[in-house]
Amino acid sequence: MLRRINAGLFEEDEDGDIELAVKAQNNNGTEAARFDYDSNVLAPDTVQGLPGCRFKVKSGTRQFRALVVFDPAAPPTARYDLFQVNAAGTLTPVGKSVTNTFGTPLIGFGIDGVPVAAAVGAAPGRRKMPKRPRRAARKMTSARRGATTSRKPAAARAAKAATTGKAKTAKRQVKAKRAQAPKRAKRAVRKKAKR
Repeated sequence: MLRRINAGLFEEDEDGDIELAVKAQNNNGTEAARFDYDSNVLAPDTVQGLPGCRFKVKSGTRQFRALVVFDPAAPPTARYDLFQVNAAGTLTPVGKSVTNTFGTPLIGFGIDGVPVAAAVGAAPGRRKMPKRPRRAARKMTSARRGATTSRKPAAARAAKAATTGKAKTAKRQVKAKRAQAPKRAKRAVRKKAKR
């Protein structure tokens, strides 16, 4: 099946089988189209009762085009939508269409044929997941260990706070005594002078 890459590009595995069909709406019963892939006109075919085509995807990016036919009396709302046959055998919209208001009644885009292992939209089982580096895991665990060991019990924190508070009180007392020492000396001198 075609896998969408962007508005103008789809991809599919190399040698993958593609079945596409166009379906008309409000086109007065007219439903016709011609298809080409990689500049080669594809044989007209009927896919699920609709005008369609079948082809194998080639490697590299190749262009696909569907040239549709609008009834001359069809209103501007007339349109064609492109479908593909999915793995279940039913039709799935490709997401490409053209209306009668366009100058050229053409649906076109590129199809990139890629090796199976390199497919961007491939199923998850096809791709190998990258291994996680072990060094990063070790660093993470050592960082976690540091975080857990740095936590101190509540009792230890309380004891440290108490000793810190006592030390601050003792320092204040020493400062106060030093500040009072000169005053005491002056008083002693005055007393001697009075005698």
